[in-house]
Amino acid sequence: MSWQLGSNLLIALVLSAGAVSTLGAAPVAKKNTSASSTSATEAIRKALDQSVSFDFAEQPIHQVLQQIAEQQKITIVLDRQLFHQLGVDPNEVFVQLQVKNVKLRNALRTMLNPYGLHFAIVGDSLLITSEEMAWNRQFRQRVNIELEAVPLGKALKDLSRETATNIVLDPRSLKLAQTPISLELEDVPLESAVRLIAEVAGLKPVRVGNVLFVTAEERADKLKVDSEQPLAPWFAPRTDSGGPGMPLPPLGPGNPPPPPGVVPGNMPPAPGIDPMNNDR
Repeated sequence: MSWQLGSNLLIALVLSAGAVSTLGAAPVAKKNTSASSTSATEAIRKALDQSVSFDFAEQPIHQVLQQIAEQQKITIVLDRQLFHQLGVDPNEVFVQLQVKNVKLRNALRTMLNPYGLHFAIVGDSLLITSEEMAWNRQFRQRVNIELEAVPLGKALKDLSRETATNIVLDPRSLKLAQTPISLELEDVPLESAVRLIAEVAGLKPVRVGNVLFVTAEERADKLKVDSEQPLAPWFAPRTDSGGPGMPLPPLGPGNPPPPPGVVPGNMPPAPGIDPMNNDR
């Protein structure tokens, strides 16, 4: 079944080692004893850089993510609201993926990209959702700040590392990198925290894709205008017998089919694979 992504609220399924529960209840995740001194964020970052080999033969996407979560001992959150808004049952979205000795992040991209899905580290979980929602969730995650005369550059670098987000100080503003920052904040959105830290140094952050770019105010305002240009949708309305509201990825020049080994719903399956087979 082919579908298009869009989301306002997050209703998710938490996939953790040995447990599946709805978001809101405390996810039961098996502790990674080999990284007991490492934060969950750092553990997920390391897992994404691990080499993996998968051989998934037409399995529901949530089951595939469950197996990856158990294997890597990390928590994965699947944003089910994306599916429900389109009337698509996530249990009927099947993926087929064969990869060998590739980084986990590359394997996930291969599996998720044909569906317009993206992944991002948010808190102690790996969130699977649309690209735009992934960025929003990252920038809106809650943080606590306690800085006492910490240089601006170090404060931003540490915050970027701790939250697994891209926070970049404009090289043209490096002369301000040593500006001492003293600030205490509790339970504030990450983007607000970066804005206040930057403000102390007379700078301003601006979103550029999945990056918070800290620069001079005039440059930030210009970049904001440029970045607000609408992007063309990855999916186009379906025109075949599938009926209205069931989008299908456009194929043709400039729109190649998905990578081999991935079967996104109603797109042509690999030879010998029937993704809509109900005999399971």
